[in-house]
Amino acid sequence: MGTWWSTNLMPELMTVYDPIPPLPIRIVARRFGGWHVSITRAAPPVQHLKQSYDAVAPRWDRIMRRTDSRAAYRALLAADVGVARLPSDAPVLDCGAGTGALSLALWKIRGGPQGQVACDLSAAMRDAARAAFRAHGARIGVDAGDITALPYADDRFALTMAAHVCEHLPDPVDALAEMARVTRPGGQVLVVMTRDGLAGRLIQARWATHVVTPDMGRAIMRQAGLTRVTSRAAPAIGGLARRSVVLSGYVPDAGARV
Repeated sequence: MGTWWSTNLMPELMTVYDPIPPLPIRIVARRFGGWHVSITRAAPPVQHLKQSYDAVAPRWDRIMRRTDSRAAYRALLAADVGVARLPSDAPVLDCGAGTGALSLALWKIRGGPQGQVACDLSAAMRDAARAAFRAHGARIGVDAGDITALPYADDRFALTMAAHVCEHLPDPVDALAEMARVTRPGGQVLVVMTRDGLAGRLIQARWATHVVTPDMGRAIMRQAGLTRVTSRAAPAIGGLARRSVVLSGYVPDAGARV
């Protein structure tokens, strides 16, 4: 994956700290007297991300198994109040599903219901997800889809979720707003994002992602128009807690939507 770097020097009086990640991915931000020094990295274009994930798809499921991600996702979803309240026939969308680890985790804890759909931009990831679903007997649909322009009607899903996807984009709010669009009024948007810290910074160096603190994550969710926003630690399984924060929000009821 290519790297684009830039440095900016500006007087402190011209800068205001913003808890929302800027469009460039912030790597370092430090103040020295009257100067604010920042190093940012441009997020790669969507087509570049697609090519990168096409390339990594053949070994991605091995990475998921090595990090025990499926067990971690099952624990994460089993502990979520909104997931526990889902009717058995509630339609669910997994955005940027990759090889389907999050979708499979949900399908198993819900006892194999109908109505789940997984979408991904990468054809190779979609093929791997279909193979994984067949191997587990999971009746989960797989569609081509860009998380910033989802191919679904408004208000279709009761739960829309994504794991380690939004932070890959120049502006994560774009993806969250699109997830909210396809979610029913009163429905839940559940995302796992890369957490700021040593593990998160290593992921950032490899994949050019944003990293967020819980406060930043909640602010991003609210900026996307979600309400009843909460954050919590990921389960301490396979290192997920060291590199992730779990964020949940709800689409306002129809009368409250702007």
